[in-house]
Amino acid sequence: MTYDIEELLPVTAKLAEAYTSNESSSITYETANMLMEAVIYCINELENNEKHSLASDKRLSAMDAYQFGKKLVYDKTCYTRSLYDDLLQDFYDYGCQNYRDTILKGIPKFFMYYDSRFAPQDHLLTLDYPTLHAHEDLTGVDLIEQYLLDIAAEKTFMEHFSEQAIHTALIDIENNFSTQYMGNLCYLVLQNAVECLIADKPVHKLCLTKEDHNEVRDFIQGSSIAQTEVRICGLLKLLMDQTGCSHLTDYFLPFSHEYALRIHQ
Repeated sequence: MTYDIEELLPVTAKLAEAYTSNESSSITYETANMLMEAVIYCINELENNEKHSLASDKRLSAMDAYQFGKKLVYDKTCYTRSLYDDLLQDFYDYGCQNYRDTILKGIPKFFMYYDSRFAPQDHLLTLDYPTLHAHEDLTGVDLIEQYLLDIAAEKTFMEHFSEQAIHTALIDIENNFSTQYMGNLCYLVLQNAVECLIADKPVHKLCLTKEDHNEVRDFIQGSSIAQTEVRICGLLKLLMDQTGCSHLTDYFLPFSHEYALRIHQ
């Protein structure tokens, strides 16, 4: 479905009436633009809904498409809240302040201030703690939903290691660089675990000596980035099997490419 501006303007005008509670016939350009974006966001939500795309070939009016999409945005917001509530069960930050602040302080503000009616396209947060995947094409509740799904997948994997082992790995890297760790915890765990496999050390300890790091360097000696990526990919699949996370393999596979680039640098 595509709608031209003439079809979208009446929908936006109707939303503007609700925004001003019928008390004003004029709004600022910025507000009008925000409301137009809200209408487009909701219509896009409907267009991206698999059930709708499979079930209907009928072209809806812009108003109907907006109304259906608005309901989908509301439902997704409720679902995303349930994802967050589930995530808080047995949540542990491993001593990572950025992780703790983003999940425990930032995300609640989204649910407190998110306006699914007049500004569903605004996700409000900068999400300072990064997940393994960037979602630069997403906004609004779509972004927060995917972000929490990513956090949940990474949390599931990290729970196969002791809290102390991850905390120690975090402290080590913060001491090495004399700064607070602002990266992804799961990347740190994956890196240490894969390097433990390379050095034939107990994976669950996530602990490496200077000699172990030398073995890692020997492992990539003479290999291209592409060759290293293939080898890391094999180790990553083995790690996923060993931790019972084979169902998350596809999510973590991009780590192989990122790690190969970093280790060659």
